Amino acid sequence: LLYWFDPHRRPSSAHRPQWLRRVPRSQHPRWRAALVRMPLAVTIDTPYGPVGLVHADVPHPDWAVVTAMLEAGAPDHVDIALLGIDAPEIEVLRHRSQPVEGLRALVHGHFVVDEVDRLANRWNVDTGASFPGRDRLTLLHVNAPRIHPRTFDVDEAS
Repeated sequence: LLYWFDPHRRPSSAHRPQWLRRVPRSQHPRWRAALVRMPLAVTIDTPYGPVGLVHADVPHPDWAVVTAMLEAGAPDHVDIALLGIDAPEIEVLRHRSQPVEGLRALVHGHFVVDEVDRLANRWNVDTGASFPGRDRLTLLHVNAPRIHPRTFDVDEAS
């Protein structure tokens, strides 16, 4: 989204959601400023243990280290949080099969899946809500003894 709201950068070739096309150009600086202020990682404290939220992935298997790394703002670590790990597929799968210490669950998306994907304590909930023909939104109930997903079919046109 930052690329689409930055007048000095070429827009991404990735799918631009319909709602984004309706944002007037005059509002782009305001939207960009709001996005830049958003945290790269969020911790939700629940009675059953902390749950971490990050867009794509984590640069380290310990949540305390992850949050410190992202606060420091090193570009490589930020890229992993926002875009995921750039490694051969087998290495990515090995990485994602390791739990993130210090969390009950890590919730992320960015990599669209047909159904919620859980490896160790990592939950990929990106079922494609903003992609044409996919139109599925998944929410994760984390404030309960047992974490469970709810997936809904959505229609962007309505």
